[in-house]
Amino acid sequence: MTEKTTPTFIMLYLAKNYIGARMKLKLFAVPTHLIQNWWDKAEPQISKAFEKGDDEVRPDELRMQVAQGQQQLLMGMNPETNECHCAWTVQSIMYCREKVAYITYIGGRDTRHVWDEFLEWCKLTGHTKVQGSVRDESIMKLWDKLYNMKKKYTTMEYSINQKEQK
Repeated sequence: MTEKTTPTFIMLYLAKNYIGARMKLKLFAVPTHLIQNWWDKAEPQISKAFEKGDDEVRPDELRMQVAQGQQQLLMGMNPETNECHCAWTVQSIMYCREKVAYITYIGGRDTRHVWDEFLEWCKLTGHTKVQGSVRDESIMKLWDKLYNMKKKYTTMEYSINQKEQK
């Protein structure tokens, strides 16, 4: 029997239980050993998120983290055209009573069409919550509208090298 957390089982489960939406996208959780085959399709979608970022992580560094299994690459694919419509990376964070799927980067169009499959993937992989950081109020409102996510914290930051930067 296939282990319930293997990428093969997850893809088979999601494909078997897929409920059609207006856009016929399917979620593809890319196994780490196949990153080199799929990254080029996902990167244009994720790169849109880098444009709004603070240069904390560069695309090549994110690719390395995904290839090493530190993060998971998920893609919203049109199975008829093999086109990537959206992609995001997720880092699993373990707390005492929670396993959080933390969205590190998300981009592209039509993420809402595979959101339910993403939540199912989260359940299958043992996650209990989904979190992510947004840069401004408008994105926070968008995430609330599209994904029903609510504001939890406001993150503050101090750069250790701040005195040297002035």
